[in-house]
Amino acid sequence: MRKRTRGAFGAWIALLAIMWMPSACLRLPGERLFPDGRIVSGLEADYISLLSGFPKDEPGLGKDQFFPGDDRQPMAHGLVVSAEAARFGRTRTEESRAYVRTGVRRLLDSRDLDGDHFPGWGLPAAWDAFGDGSVNPPNTPYTITTAICLLGLLDALRQPLWSNPERGEIAAAVRDVELAWCRAAWTDIRGGGFFWYSVRPADAVFLPNVGAMLLGAMARSLEELRGAFSDRDARLIRDRIDRAAASIASRAVMRAEAPFWNYVVKLDVPDWEDPNDLVHHAYILWGLELYRSFRGTFRLPWSRTQARRSLDRFWKDGRLFDAPQDLVYEGKRAYFNRTPAVLWGMGIAIALYAVSGDRAKALDIAGLIDRDYGPFPRLRRLPEMVSKDENFYVREAAHVLWGWSLLLREVW
Repeated sequence: MRKRTRGAFGAWIALLAIMWMPSACLRLPGERLFPDGRIVSGLEADYISLLSGFPKDEPGLGKDQFFPGDDRQPMAHGLVVSAEAARFGRTRTEESRAYVRTGVRRLLDSRDLDGDHFPGWGLPAAWDAFGDGSVNPPNTPYTITTAICLLGLLDALRQPLWSNPERGEIAAAVRDVELAWCRAAWTDIRGGGFFWYSVRPADAVFLPNVGAMLLGAMARSLEELRGAFSDRDARLIRDRIDRAAASIASRAVMRAEAPFWNYVVKLDVPDWEDPNDLVHHAYILWGLELYRSFRGTFRLPWSRTQARRSLDRFWKDGRLFDAPQDLVYEGKRAYFNRTPAVLWGMGIAIALYAVSGDRAKALDIAGLIDRDYGPFPRLRRLPEMVSKDENFYVREAAHVLWGWSLLLREVW
């Protein structure tokens, strides 16, 4: 999902050069004393503080930047489940147990809220994704939301929290969702194919970020849930994800040995330019690296080091931006030269650096969030110098919670 509203930052954006300090000025995480007597690292204290913004009985309930009021956001449910599954795996806390079990139950119970018998997860409100007048009704399943929820269920299944019948129920839900997408939300193209943006035919659009995340989740499920799939079903899924990976890889633009993509691939407009912002670029990297890790058949024509190098291009002068800074943008895209990263992009960037072994970069982003997007726990989507919006948006903040949980693996 992306709305083209970044140009509205107005005069605030001009303050960046003066007010936005480089990451070298950030505080280092220390220790804090909690009321119950625990002494924890600053990073862990920030995580626990941020977690308090997600109700334990409804982890995905809250505000969203695109819709009025509070509502249940399945994407936030999935990310909180992933984050708390990581914490439970190392701490075995009852709090984490409750978050994971409740979050999984909410996901299972909400996988067909629109009643169309097409399982998946989406948005609680109506949405016109491409501004073309094709408004999807509330609870339409979307590919990116569904991929994140599938990954949440897979993360939860890794933990010893389930009886055999419960494990079977979760695995069957994963299987049924994936088969539905492979059968009815897919388009064949020359040399491959792509998963749609949503399950609606009007959204049969090639967006590399949504397809990458879904194929990554599917590749992982084929390895971790082998008993859930018949041979025939596994072959169908494997065929789809290999062809989707090939199509996404073929649309990569290599710049100085690092891959980049357009947000939308227009098959009939070969010179189309529509650069991804940070969160959508990071989704592509995350999904394709999952595919690589879980024995994807198609060989990606770049290395993990080159993939991480593309993420590095979003940095300039010790700050993380919302567009790659190895280019100079002109005309209507000139705002890319000065727009800071949005909060959810910061969160998934922490996750990518943490799992790729660049803990220093992950810590730098954590410090930037603490300084410019806080104070914890009420994180804002943009620094105060460019936006006066102080709302806590659950989908955005959940990306940070998830990234933070991966950064904390060495602490827990």
